[in-house]
Amino acid sequence: MRQYVMPGVAVILMVMILTSGCRGAPVQASAHNLQASSSWDGSRITGTVQNNGPSRVACVLVEYALVNQQGSRLKTVSARKQDGLGPRDSWDFSIPGANAVGARRTDLSKLQPC
Repeated sequence: MRQYVMPGVAVILMVMILTSGCRGAPVQASAHNLQASSSWDGSRITGTVQNNGPSRVACVLVEYALVNQQGSRLKTVSARKQDGLGPRDSWDFSIPGANAVGARRTDLSKLQPC
């Protein structure tokens, strides 16, 4: 049992490192043939979602958690592209109001078709 715990912990830590960023640091992640890159200035998250798949995605949801120094989730903010994203298309998004007292970083919590 012990031999399976450590690889699982390593995977979780790697995902956390890849999907978290400090203020101003770019964040990149991918899921469902979608790839996102973003940055946070303390009050707004801006970024781009790219559809790397061969087919249209009907709707796209990107969601971020604002996290304090202890790792607690303070607030969740999101953006949604209702009119979809074609194959190889990209979408530039902006999420205003991405601020919370004590927030130190953002974690990309969802990147998915909706």
